[in-house]
Amino acid sequence: AEVTTKPAAVNVEKRDNGELILTCPYPPAPLSRSMAHVLIETAEKYPDRTLLAEKSSTGEWQQLTYAEAEKGARHVAQWLIFQGASAEKPLAILSGSSIRHFLMAWGAIFARVPFVPVSLAYSTIPGARPKLEAALKKVQPSFIFAENLDKHLPALSAIDFDLSGKTIVSASKNTDLSVVPWENVISTEPTAAVDE
Repeated sequence: AEVTTKPAAVNVEKRDNGELILTCPYPPAPLSRSMAHVLIETAEKYPDRTLLAEKSSTGEWQQLTYAEAEKGARHVAQWLIFQGASAEKPLAILSGSSIRHFLMAWGAIFARVPFVPVSLAYSTIPGARPKLEAALKKVQPSFIFAENLDKHLPALSAIDFDLSGKTIVSASKNTDLSVVPWENVISTEPTAAVDE
């Protein structure tokens, strides 16, 4: 589809006190109802267009289309809803940028659950662990997504933050903690609750 654009334009108002007020002469485009609806509407327009791509451990590119992103976000949202996630039971994400990170975050958006993407450095650089502890204590997440839990476990074990009662989701297999496999989350069938 061809993208149409308007010519660049800006209104400049010079005030007596030296201030410059810059405004756009064009009216704003209609807004979507929510951020979730931005993804839904874009997936309807461009279902097969690549939204994200990442290299796998074997060096192959994995792509996520807009339609796949919407579908995956709905699966994650339903899992969060089933687990009782809410404003009082938020999600912390300990993961670098990835397709799974994206789906977990957008699943939270669809489920109307607050989430905090915690800087990867906080749990992978030993000197930054106090920042990880401060972030988790401030947010008090009931759910933690750590795509590669083994990478974050040394930091989680070293800080003063009680993981008991927290639901940890990970794509990695870990025997030290009770972990919900990513496959269980992404395979949860969405219901009408996701759209309420």
